[in-house]
Amino acid sequence: MIVTQRNGTGGPGDGGGRRPGRILGHGETGIAGGGVMFGVRRRTSASATDDQDRYALLAESSSDVVLETGSNGSVLWVSPSIESVLGWLPGEIIGTSALDIVHADDVVTVEQQRSKVFAGEPVSDVHVRIRTSRSELRWMSARSHPLRVAPDGTVAASVVVMRDCRTEVANQRARDALAAGTDVLLRSHDELELLTDMCQASVDKAGYLFAWYGRRVDDEAKSVERVAMSTEHAGYLDRIGLSWDRANPLGLGPSGTALRDGTVVIVHDFAQDASFQPWIAEAIRHGFRSSIALPVVIDGEIDGVLTVYSAEVRAFDQRAVALLAGLASQLGYGLQRLRNEVQLLDALREQSLLITAIEQTGDSVVINDTDANIVYANPATSRTSGYTLDELRGGNPRVFKSGIHDQVFYETMWARLLDGQSWRGVFVNRRKNGELYEEKANIAPIHDKDGMLIAFVSVKHDLSAERLLEASIDRQQNDRDVMFGVMSRVRPAATLHGTSITLCQAVNDLSGFDATAVVLLDKETGFQIAGLAGDGLSNDLQSVRSSWGRVTSMARRGCRNDERCSRSWVRSPAHCSAHNSTRTGVLRSCVLTSAASSTSRNTSRCSNRWST
Repeated sequence: MIVTQRNGTGGPGDGGGRRPGRILGHGETGIAGGGVMFGVRRRTSASATDDQDRYALLAESSSDVVLETGSNGSVLWVSPSIESVLGWLPGEIIGTSALDIVHADDVVTVEQQRSKVFAGEPVSDVHVRIRTSRSELRWMSARSHPLRVAPDGTVAASVVVMRDCRTEVANQRARDALAAGTDVLLRSHDELELLTDMCQASVDKAGYLFAWYGRRVDDEAKSVERVAMSTEHAGYLDRIGLSWDRANPLGLGPSGTALRDGTVVIVHDFAQDASFQPWIAEAIRHGFRSSIALPVVIDGEIDGVLTVYSAEVRAFDQRAVALLAGLASQLGYGLQRLRNEVQLLDALREQSLLITAIEQTGDSVVINDTDANIVYANPATSRTSGYTLDELRGGNPRVFKSGIHDQVFYETMWARLLDGQSWRGVFVNRRKNGELYEEKANIAPIHDKDGMLIAFVSVKHDLSAERLLEASIDRQQNDRDVMFGVMSRVRPAATLHGTSITLCQAVNDLSGFDATAVVLLDKETGFQIAGLAGDGLSNDLQSVRSSWGRVTSMARRGCRNDERCSRSWVRSPAHCSAHNSTRTGVLRSCVLTSAASSTSRNTSRCSNRWST
């Protein structure tokens, strides 16, 4: 940790510089001591002279400040050390109220201690802020002691001993800030909340005056972004300029230097630091007297700066700096943790989206471990195979084997996968109900970051719908080819009867038809057979009439009305149409053909090629 300290001219124990002058007592007799006059309270008994001399000599040689106060709080006597510690001459203090040099926020504490002393109650040390002759605030530890002079033990006066406790207060503040920072880290959920609460905790819990967090802006002016701050004195930042540019005077302050160089920068006294002059007037107006700028580093890079202000000069000693540097490290850790959480949440959202897509896709997705056992299967796998997800998980893909593929097929696939390559191909698998089906599969090995094989993932597409469509297309094409072949063999004969016979014979050559008849319709005579071929129909007119009745009845059921049929029927008296008996084979118009009830071999091919 690199620390830059910007010191004023006064030393740690300098109350603002010694000022020559005569120190007078209030109603006292002057006693010489070390070339300095100090006052002691006049005693009514001459025998107290020796004690007074010893008391005065002790007070004079002590670095503590000793005051004697009356019951009304006025200062009756003060030790000469007040000048070196606080800068006041004893004569400026004696006769005044002791509260005159106490910070307004600490007056109640002092009054409570004084009341206990005069009531004869025990008291403990208190930390209060005392105003120096330079109007600076100095933390002092004070304890009052009673002076019992009356025979009945009534307390007539008290002695207050004060010592400089800035170091103690500074360290305690830093510890409080560190503890508060830990609490903030545990309960913050985003960066802005963390930074804002950290700044506010530095004020509320540690007793500093103001705190804010800034980041570098990579613009032309190299300005500083005010990211977060404590609430009180927030207007200070609105009235000052900031930069981290070394060539800019506004970049030579503590915050800009910390952002630029990554060093901890301490200003012990704004009034005595020339580099702080651009901001001194506004800082004094807000009561700031010293500050510390702490760079916050994440992964070796400067993320920002935490700047803390105090109302007292020299509020940050070596121990406090070390503690506050720990606070900055905590802050960097907290920011990193939150960013990691954001990245994790983003990854989980992506993963959730991916899982949702896998769960809802129509293709089967299966993950197998290195022993080929199924560790995951999506719902589409269950729908395709007929097995439940519980039946699939922990099972082996052998349950899908149909027996169609030989051992070489599987050995070739596994050799490629174990070599780290993907495999693509088509499986003939068996559903739980025994039905065979085809799946187009893409299987890939999965490796960890060290290159170790950890699983296999397969994406499989059920080809059943495609195979049905292909079969339908093949069947339609075959039907067209057959019909074209039949019609190409029919040649007009000299007579209608001859043409009809030729047509019927051609139709009978189609697979699935045993007999064909061409019937002519006549409104007056009914119908007559124009031609007949095959063994399925009798030449007997009554048999044909019976068959004709069934055919016309089927035609009526298959047609929407008398003029238009929902299927394609022959409309010309010169043509006929023959249909497989497994379909609704009907004829409409004045020329009809009928097929015998033979099972159609023409369309008996299985739509699932792998069902046998």
